[in-house]
Amino acid sequence: AMKWSLVLTPFVLGGLLLLPQAARGADWKKAIESAASGSVVEIPAGTFQVTGLVVPEGVTVSGAGFDKTVLNLTGSEIGVRLSAGSKLQGLT
Repeated sequence: AMKWSLVLTPFVLGGLLLLPQAARGADWKKAIESAASGSVVEIPAGTFQVTGLVVPEGVTVSGAGFDKTVLNLTGSEIGVRLSAGSKLQGLT
């Protein structure tokens, strides 16, 4: 399974797509929405504004822990939509 993460420098290493931590908008959202089934997308600690995020089938979005990674859904009609078999973990 492919694993995605947000870190300081973008690069690909052993099948992991690592995106800049500063990419708190479209880049990390795009990484989640383009992930293949069985992938894990890791989001670091921080607060992220989320609107209209669709988590594909079988994809896990994993944060740094409760109250460490916060998805702010304020002002969003549809904040996060989970497809079949997808899940969120370690997020507030």
